[in-house]
Amino acid sequence: VEQYRMHPAICQVVSDLFYGGVLVTPSEVASHRRQAEPREPLIWTPTSGAESVGEGMKSYVNVSEIEVVSRVVATLRRKHPNNCSIAVLTFYKGQMLELQKKTPRPPQCGGANCGQ
Repeated sequence: VEQYRMHPAICQVVSDLFYGGVLVTPSEVASHRRQAEPREPLIWTPTSGAESVGEGMKSYVNVSEIEVVSRVVATLRRKHPNNCSIAVLTFYKGQMLELQKKTPRPPQCGGANCGQ
């Protein structure tokens, strides 16, 4: 199955995790995307801590994860002050709200459905 919208590196993760490796980016599209966007489009950062229900909230948060993600976003903003689009994906609204509060120039979209 061919796809044309995602960066090839993102496609590979999606393909491996959800499509049994059959989702691919055509070579000419992949080549164009890699030339237009030479930086790696994904950053995987290990975190620790545990999820808990945030104070006064009905949704989960992981404070350790918020601290790590905030530092990564701040580092990316310093390295790419004028040319950096960042999306942080989370499944919990509480986590998204806390990330937006604690992250300099927070991503405009933080929910798991925002990249669709």
